[in-house]
Amino acid sequence: MLGLSFFVGGIRHPIQEFNVRVARSNASMLMLGVGVAFVVPTVFARTAHPVPSVLSFGVALVSLIVYLLGLYFSLFTHREVFAYIGHEQEQTEGVPQRLWPAVLTLAVTTVLVSLESDWLVGTVRSIAAQLGWSELFIGVVVVAIIGNAAEHASAVWMAWKNRMDLSVEIAVGSTLQVAMFIAPVLFFVGACIGVPFNFLFSWPELVSMIAAVLLVVVLMLDGESNWLEGAMAVGAYLVLAAGFYSLPAAV
Repeated sequence: MLGLSFFVGGIRHPIQEFNVRVARSNASMLMLGVGVAFVVPTVFARTAHPVPSVLSFGVALVSLIVYLLGLYFSLFTHREVFAYIGHEQEQTEGVPQRLWPAVLTLAVTTVLVSLESDWLVGTVRSIAAQLGWSELFIGVVVVAIIGNAAEHASAVWMAWKNRMDLSVEIAVGSTLQVAMFIAPVLFFVGACIGVPFNFLFSWPELVSMIAAVLLVVVLMLDGESNWLEGAMAVGAYLVLAAGFYSLPAAV
């Protein structure tokens, strides 16, 4: 998503700028949410052999707390730093709606999207079985692209209109939401219903996550983007996708 945004926006605007302070904050959160919280449990489990459930519980709890603190940071204590996002959104969407109609619309949309997602996964799984794709490739590449198509389109469109602050926030914020909110919530829900969900991954997954996070952090730290940086990010993603495609289902 970020690579396509940089690439498409860079075609129309040679150099695009975004808030470097927010970019650094998001980069730090990204390093914690993906580079540390997802990597550390697997490394310790494969070396020191701790109790995976206890370690995953600590990771899920810390990730969720830090994510909530990040929301408090952006919405209250340092809201002036993030004020540009609301300003750009008003320019894009016009006059904001009232709170409760917007909340109701969001709730109804969430239910519909969850039903559609369940149908999508079932359909993709049957098609993938016919094509011989592994479940890992389906989850990491196919479902990730199709399931986030709306966010992809929004981020790319904002980049095309040279509103890179909002585009970067959509792209990186989506990753942070999954890594530091949805994943911990899934862990606690799984613990409540007796379905364990531990933060343990295979080595190809770990290497891919580390490489992706490092590349995104490097591209964001200068507060500028161009089409070449976007092409590099997209190229890295295609290489990782090809790697997951070549892996057997058991890996």
